[in-house]
Amino acid sequence: TLSLLELSKLADRFCKDGCKSFNNSFYFISSGQKSWEDSRQDCKDRGADLIVVNSKEEQVFINSFKRKFWIGLSNRDREGTWKWVDGSVLNSTGFWIGVEPRGRFAGVRDGCVSTLWYRQQNTWNDDDCSKTKPGVSKGGPGVL
Repeated sequence: TLSLLELSKLADRFCKDGCKSFNNSFYFISSGQKSWEDSRQDCKDRGADLIVVNSKEEQVFINSFKRKFWIGLSNRDREGTWKWVDGSVLNSTGFWIGVEPRGRFAGVRDGCVSTLWYRQQNTWNDDDCSKTKPGVSKGGPGVL
């Protein structure tokens, strides 16, 4: 367990440009439009990574940002196998919009997940990894 001072230092380091907090984690929404890979690097430069969504409550929280953005889920390593940036495999149905993931980008080594904010819960969309949009970094105890 981190002390309040240690948590404050983490927040100062990670949130130098402003962020939101939820359940002892910090979320930074980049202002720039970048590819999935460049968005991930931006997160790493902050000492964090693209968000790994761990619960329905966290999904509802990130939907409150009301923006399209990259999350830390892709099938770049192997088509059809969705993995988080922490190496874990998506072990649930996730929060896909309707018929997603459609796999429109098969054979192009592209299949990164972004959110579309206009829904309450199911907002995930498989997308071309080279498209540009903001990314959401997650930091905090156990993440940074």
